Amino acid sequence: MNIHLNRPICFFDLETTGVNVVKDRIVEISIIKINIDNTEESKTWLINPEMPIPKIVSAIHGIDDEIKIPVSRHTENRVVDFSELPQLEVLIESEEAGMCLVHDKSLRHFHMFNHIEYDSDTLGEEYKRDLEAGKSPNLPRNYYPDNNINELPVNTWRGNGHLLFTNWVNYLYQNTPFKVADIGIN
Repeated sequence: MNIHLNRPICFFDLETTGVNVVKDRIVEISIIKINIDNTEESKTWLINPEMPIPKIVSAIHGIDDEIKIPVSRHTENRVVDFSELPQLEVLIESEEAGMCLVHDKSLRHFHMFNHIEYDSDTLGEEYKRDLEAGKSPNLPRNYYPDNNINELPVNTWRGNGHLLFTNWVNYLYQNTPFKVADIGIN
């Protein structure tokens, strides 16, 4: 972006738990400053992370307090294994499943370790295939209703997957130079 400025300009973005100024809270503040030489500075702060997201707000934007993502039965990535790599920022993790989404700040890469792209029955088909092959896989956790393999799993991760993909594409768009010759510089 190349705009003529006589003085720097700042843009703010707030993410909130709702629209009730008495009850709801700001959970994220972002600012971007465009200097007169068109260089940009940005900063984001996460605040009030303990604030639950109301169901009515989740219905609007698809974000809730939990991200349910199918996890491969044969892998594990633990945050402690990457503690000596300061360029890695763990964005999503769980005690049960380990790392899920990691941002490599030095390369501007995102790494998804689990399967947010799975259809409703993909993990179940893998599980049943392993059973038929005589293996003894663990029953996928939080997958089948009432842990009954004859029930079709409810896809509780699709909205988060779409949101993650949309945000990733937006990140690429916002961080890719307009001029093709400038891609890869910086």
